[in-house]
Amino acid sequence: MRSAAGATAAEPALDSFIEWSRELRWDALPGATRSMVKRELLDYLGAALAGRAVAGMPAWLTALTSTGGRPDASVIGGPRAPAHLAALCNGYFGHVLEYDDTHDEAVLHAGAATIPAALAAAQLHGSLDGRAFCEAVLAGIELTCRLGVATRLNLVEGGWIYTALFGHFGAALAAARILDHRPPVLRDALGIAYCLASGNHQSTREGAPTKHLQPGFAAANAVLATLMASAGLEGVRQPLTGEDGLSRVYLRGRLDDRRVCAGLGERFEIDRLSFKPYPTCRLTHPAISAALRLRAELGEDLGRVERVEVSIGPQAHDVVGRASPERLVPATRVAAQFSAQWAVATALVHGEVTPRQLIEEVP
Repeated sequence: MRSAAGATAAEPALDSFIEWSRELRWDALPGATRSMVKRELLDYLGAALAGRAVAGMPAWLTALTSTGGRPDASVIGGPRAPAHLAALCNGYFGHVLEYDDTHDEAVLHAGAATIPAALAAAQLHGSLDGRAFCEAVLAGIELTCRLGVATRLNLVEGGWIYTALFGHFGAALAAARILDHRPPVLRDALGIAYCLASGNHQSTREGAPTKHLQPGFAAANAVLATLMASAGLEGVRQPLTGEDGLSRVYLRGRLDDRRVCAGLGERFEIDRLSFKPYPTCRLTHPAISAALRLRAELGEDLGRVERVEVSIGPQAHDVVGRASPERLVPATRVAAQFSAQWAVATALVHGEVTPRQLIEEVP
């Protein structure tokens, strides 16, 4: 029996989404969508394995995993840790090289929080089959992306990192669908996740390493939200459109919740993901590709280049193009990954932009 607080009117968009997610079946999906789910999982694993190899196990992650607790889930590359901490670590590894997927309209990395949370939840479950795992991942990615598509607040204007902010909801849906897919638990997990939701761009502006931890925080919070919901904690009933819900508090009223479920089950946002060729912010990629083409065209005349001018859009300029000290002479890998200047110069000098350049040129 729910408390008086739990008697608040439900949220139609999330209720419809929960119902759809529970009825989702792998074998009924279009073949192209099933292929995209598998490609998305491979892309995440590739990015995370590379991220673990490059980043190692930082002392600040070791400090968390060594605090004790039941080692229910694997951290990529070891060790085992409590499920929420494993999700945090794996969320970091999957994002640290900025190699993970992109949904261009939603302006976020769709699997960065959902997949680590689902992996941790699957290990807590203990006997989940591959189809059920893929169904949960797809449901979480769809919710994350659809929240982004339904939002009409520019991420620069709002200052949020939608990967983490909306990733809390997608990751919680995926984890709860795996561990306890009863409708009240799914609703409560999403309501609790809203109370934990966070993710901002200040670390991007400063080039701070906390930028790459934010999907991990979302994944960890999603696992915690699911465990608490399954144990009986009630979450808020209107996390999106309530008086102090996501739309008003975080998005200045610019969430069109009708778009969250528009065409649900008929089209899949995961089909619109793109996969990165370079380990930098997606907004630097057109400039990198142009610089590589220019280098190929110039050939031996490259040494005669004295100055390069790059024209980019206003959002790209604000995120990766400002002539700030952090962008012009990056002191951290995060700063380099969000510097169009560094990316173009690296492409012209080395003829490639890969983790090798990040490792060799930036601390």
